[in-house]
Amino acid sequence: MHIKKLKLNHFRNHPGKTFEFTNGYNCFYGANGAGKTNVLDALHFLSEGKSYFTRTDANAIEFDNYYSDADSLKISKVHETGQEYKIQSDLLRSNCRVTNQPDWGDIFIHMVGKNEPNYTSLAEYIVSHRKVSHFHEEINEMVFTHLMQAYEPDELMVSCLYTRRGGLDINPIRATSQEMI
Repeated sequence: MHIKKLKLNHFRNHPGKTFEFTNGYNCFYGANGAGKTNVLDALHFLSEGKSYFTRTDANAIEFDNYYSDADSLKISKVHETGQEYKIQSDLLRSNCRVTNQPDWGDIFIHMVGKNEPNYTSLAEYIVSHRKVSHFHEEINEMVFTHLMQAYEPDELMVSCLYTRRGGLDINPIRATSQEMI
């Protein structure tokens, strides 16, 4: 595979920059802190869906929207046939509708379809629930509905596994079929 161009938008210390690559070897040079390694990490992020250096992608993406925003969900690529996508993130946080206390959790998404999600926009979307006050089941249903609308998958499963608070485990799952669970 040959990558011809890489456009970074709010990735680490690159607020908006495009890099064009030539055939063969490409060399990065610059002062310490200029972002040379961040370009390599962006390429790793592109191929693996996660940063080489951080446990979560939150440290690599600039977030500025904390109210559920389905409009931020973008399609990265449309394939001719359905592809399988399995995504896990520990970026999920919403607030309890009753106490307004934060509820932290992991979100698991299993999707089959032609529309490949843009992983940065998906991370931004997950973080956008930070100031939303709903029950866990409502958050799960909202994410499921928004993903169905944005990506139109053939099959979809969304599971929100929240950290226990108050002695109760509430871990909703919503799927298009039993086989997805």
